Amino acid sequence: MPSPNYNEHPTDYAYRLALWYSSIASNADGQIFTPPSVAKFMAQQIPMQEKPSISVLDPGIGTGILSCATIEEFVDRRRGGTVFLEGYDADSQVLEVAMAALNYAKQWAANLGVGVSFALHCEDFIFAGLAKMNGSLAADETGSVVNAYDTVIMNPPYFKINASDPRAKAVSRFAGKQTNIYTLFLSVASQLLSSDGVLISVQPRSFTSGMYFQAFRKNFFRQMQPIAIHLFDSRKEVFPHVDVLQETLILVTRTKSGESDSQVTITTSRGSADIDRVRRIKVRLSSILLTDSKYRLAIPTTKEDCQLLDFVHSWPNTLADLGLEVSTGPVVPFRATQFLVRDPSEAQNVVPLLWMHHVTSMKVKWPLNNHKPEYIRDISEDQHLLVKSERYILIRRFSTKEEQRRLVAAVMPETLMQTERIGIENHLNFIHQDMHGLDHNIAYGLAVLLNSSIMDMYFRVLNGSTQVNAYDLRQMPLPSRSKIEQIGERYLAQVDKQRASQDSVNMLGRHRRIKSTTYYGVL
Repeated sequence: MPSPNYNEHPTDYAYRLALWYSSIASNADGQIFTPPSVAKFMAQQIPMQEKPSISVLDPGIGTGILSCATIEEFVDRRRGGTVFLEGYDADSQVLEVAMAALNYAKQWAANLGVGVSFALHCEDFIFAGLAKMNGSLAADETGSVVNAYDTVIMNPPYFKINASDPRAKAVSRFAGKQTNIYTLFLSVASQLLSSDGVLISVQPRSFTSGMYFQAFRKNFFRQMQPIAIHLFDSRKEVFPHVDVLQETLILVTRTKSGESDSQVTITTSRGSADIDRVRRIKVRLSSILLTDSKYRLAIPTTKEDCQLLDFVHSWPNTLADLGLEVSTGPVVPFRATQFLVRDPSEAQNVVPLLWMHHVTSMKVKWPLNNHKPEYIRDISEDQHLLVKSERYILIRRFSTKEEQRRLVAAVMPETLMQTERIGIENHLNFIHQDMHGLDHNIAYGLAVLLNSSIMDMYFRVLNGSTQVNAYDLRQMPLPSRSKIEQIGERYLAQVDKQRASQDSVNMLGRHRRIKSTTYYGVL
């Protein structure tokens, strides 16, 4: 094991140990260690100015990077007092590394007048935390009992477990039927805080919206109040030694007090390297924590985002209020291979099958004659997979982080309504009216609105995922029916004008250049 360098900061030593451990340990795959810059930024969020001592829980301690950053921060601010730290990890080998890092941090802090005591446990934190909630209290190495922690600081593990896993069942009363392990860590850790305790976690953004995390959000935010959020713009520049696919944030919450609408500080950086040069805004909690039945968390990063939230939330309707519904395409290709057809001349009774790549902004192009089967059989055995061939709005369910638009929608054109039924693949959502088509103006007006920068920005503020699921579309605020129809009328009038002029410019390209006020002035 590498020894500390002369006068090396404990956080840097713990991270150097993490890189060493990753290179030699067979079970280190999948472990994501916190970069020192991120760890120090997280420790700076701990309110400790008035406290002569502090009790800290690090539920997934790893090599002790966050714990060491906490000790350093306490030394910088206090120059006296005591830190009691308790850490958990199910990996006995990594705990040996953490022991070395914390022993060095203890000696380093003592030289600067701060006492450090710590206890490390080779246990599954979920079960250990639940046992602690039920009366098994923490004790430091001197035998003193800690009733609750002032601070929880953590980089929880990111993986899924089965719904039948005992950990998922044990935490279901806090997190619902959750199988994302990081939300189980958050749920249990939040129960172990003192009355004014603070929880600081670096984690995926995925929990902030969507039906899957709804029960977790309700329970967590009824107890914990956000006080700061840091959002990383890049998925690749947070953990430089690991490929992370999800958008990442740092969430700082405190146990709820009497103040219900405090200010929240939102900061952003591209990654971990520039986290000391953050962009910063302050917002009211009530403007970002949407405490409707869904308990969603919006994360605006500019004043313009805040204005956008206020503007869109002033709209009175949802799809349901307009009598509309959104469904996911019923054709799952690998389950319907016997019905899919590549060459229509080789089969009878075939109808179009629409895939995600057939849909671009305000345009459906079919067929494309690519490698995917673009037809599906219209026979009695697969009627449950087909829908009536009528005027729907088609919306792509997936995009990449780098794409210009997260929301991509188009109205199914008349040319595809020549058959009685049609197939819609599972990577598309479609908006309908009780499984029937939409009127002209409402269809085109809503499609234009969904393709607008307004709705795209709103979706990004509320959702860090590249998926556009039906649940999110159902929650979106919408203007009145008359305003949506007016947008549709203006769009169709512009299309007729282009046709009349016999302009050879591509319609999609022309649409993108039309000033937004042509349509959105009605809003």
